[in-house]
Amino acid sequence: MIGVQILAYKQEEYLSYCIRALYPYVDLIQVMFSTVPFTAYNPTSRHEFSSIDRTEEILRSFPDTKSKLDIAKGVWNDEESMRQEALDRLSKRGCHLCLIIDADEFWPDDMLHTLITYIDSHISVGQVAWASQRHLFKRFDRMVDCPSAKLPVAIHCHRDIHFIDRRVPSGERILLPSLFFFWHLGYVLGNQRMLEKIRTFSHAAKVPESWYEEKWLAFTPETTNLCRSHPARWPRTVQIDPWELPQILLMHPFFPNGAC
Repeated sequence: MIGVQILAYKQEEYLSYCIRALYPYVDLIQVMFSTVPFTAYNPTSRHEFSSIDRTEEILRSFPDTKSKLDIAKGVWNDEESMRQEALDRLSKRGCHLCLIIDADEFWPDDMLHTLITYIDSHISVGQVAWASQRHLFKRFDRMVDCPSAKLPVAIHCHRDIHFIDRRVPSGERILLPSLFFFWHLGYVLGNQRMLEKIRTFSHAAKVPESWYEEKWLAFTPETTNLCRSHPARWPRTVQIDPWELPQILLMHPFFPNGAC
């Protein structure tokens, strides 16, 4: 069985699109849903941000005609424990492969089938597949110029694998061929949502005080050194054709430019 884990705290912008994009290709979608943010990275986050968005409404109303959707509602203090519980739930349900796909991540059309087939035949038990990401910034037509960026995308399930650093699990790292990549839209959000994100997500402690004003609010196509923790890692953005994005995103209200 093929399973996928999705973390869902305030993901109303992309959650429905992500689930619909995954639904035909997997057997089980494990959604970890919380109405409160992590505290491990900002101890005051739950006092600063207490409003609830439409994430739960979207999950409860999703047309799960094949009973693939499993929603676990709870409270987690850090990303690692949230992801670990998702992995354990998928393993107990009989999934031998756990895809790691966040609600704001999208694979190119039809690539998921090829990815799953490749991993099933090339990745062994206890190994973790890593793939390249194409990181959009601010708008659907601007991409961070960082071709070396890679993240873990799949685990061949094993009882000894544990999440050790946010999204990163233990297990031997296997780099997938360059033809495999996914789009990351976590930085295409409205201003208020982005402000909350950088104060609550698992890299919150690494975001400089001036980043939101200087790199986000004042962003232009000429803005440089955009990375929160290591500015030079994202030296600039480059223009892309938004029509290259997965077809499901062409129906998104942010298309073709973005939230702002």
